[in-house]
Amino acid sequence: MLRHRHDLQRLTTQKTPPRPAPTRPIDAATVAVATVAVAWLVLGSPSAVRAINSGSLTSVTIIVGALSLANLGALVLATLAARSTARWLRAYVVAVLAVNAIASVTDQIGLADILYLILCTAAVCVVVISWRTFAASTSR
Repeated sequence: MLRHRHDLQRLTTQKTPPRPAPTRPIDAATVAVATVAVAWLVLGSPSAVRAINSGSLTSVTIIVGALSLANLGALVLATLAARSTARWLRAYVVAVLAVNAIASVTDQIGLADILYLILCTAAVCVVVISWRTFAASTSR
């Protein structure tokens, strides 16, 4: 009788309920970070186009453009990292969003900067809440 596993299962009196499949922290966090990346692209593109069209392409403009492109790359990587549950990737996502939020208020502040700051702050909140929800659902 012990040769078959299903017979052993019938002998036990206590049944453990199956664990629900954990929901992934992906949807809200990924959308929030992707929204910040798209906003960065939409807000940064017109100023780059203006600099190119006006003919005022200086070395400073090129350096700022390269840094803006690097920031877009960091945001895209953060969007992909938001799908992960690894602790160091979580730290990367929060760090990229925090640096973007801080950078939005380090120079002249306008309406676009304030909106971008609010968007970055909201994205950090959504990311942290979705990860905490995921951690709570998997720890049961």
